[in-house]
Amino acid sequence: MKTMHHEYYVNKEYKRLMDKWQKPLQRKLIKRERKLQNPIEPKPEQAEVLYVHNPSEGVALPPHPEQVFAVMRVKGLQYKVAKDDRVMVELLEDFEVGTQLEFEDVLLVGTKDYTCVGRPLVEKARIYATVEETSQTEKTLIFKKRRRKDSQRHQGHRQWVTVLRIDKIAHELQEEQITQATIELEALSLKPTVSII
Repeated sequence: MKTMHHEYYVNKEYKRLMDKWQKPLQRKLIKRERKLQNPIEPKPEQAEVLYVHNPSEGVALPPHPEQVFAVMRVKGLQYKVAKDDRVMVELLEDFEVGTQLEFEDVLLVGTKDYTCVGRPLVEKARIYATVEETSQTEKTLIFKKRRRKDSQRHQGHRQWVTVLRIDKIAHELQEEQITQATIELEALSLKPTVSII
């Protein structure tokens, strides 16, 4: 009597099911090995870019505090702020009402005369804010219904937030930066433009 090898007796359905979860794992391991062989190098931080709106008029230093706005980042979310604005941000647990905070994550500073764009952050830019209150937002209703199944669910949610009052936007700008930005802008305006008809 002949003896058959074990592989002949393996059920085809069983083999298909095994391949279904084993092959993706093998692909995942291959991807991981490729990533380890070619690691991604982080990009070096670049200096912020300054755009002067009208070089012929120049830039008034220091800018009027009422005419400055900024984009700041708090807990991964971005907010456009100006002086005396009230901003509702995610809950800042460690700070009590009345404490003044200094935010260094400033992505952009703009005035009537110039705009300074950070790559990713604007150096020498600070936003000072005071914690006004810690409260909850209005209730958001969550209603889920499965039709014809006699099944529905009501749920409410109120998010904890911190309300900040923006006291001051400070941005130290030197005259050398303004002159360099003006020269670059003039060089761009002298380049000939080609129109395709």
